[in-house]
Amino acid sequence: MLILINVVINFQKQGGKMRDLDKEVFQYLDDLRDAGFCNMYGAWRWLRDDFDMYPEQARDFVAEWMKDKKLNARELGI
Repeated sequence: MLILINVVINFQKQGGKMRDLDKEVFQYLDDLRDAGFCNMYGAWRWLRDDFDMYPEQARDFVAEWMKDKKLNARELGI
């Protein structure tokens, strides 16, 4: 939870702009989803291994990515 709060605070401090790591991780998650390698609820394991993250940090990134996808779907009326 603390890491998620830090991600949100960093995002807000930068005027709503994503950090380079955030962009890279979100793109990685998009690519992983498109490839169909795993259920996205388990994607945190891929982040943990490929980005050398703590499990909590990886889970928080996946949660933020899912929230972002949900907001985008709402904007499109899906």
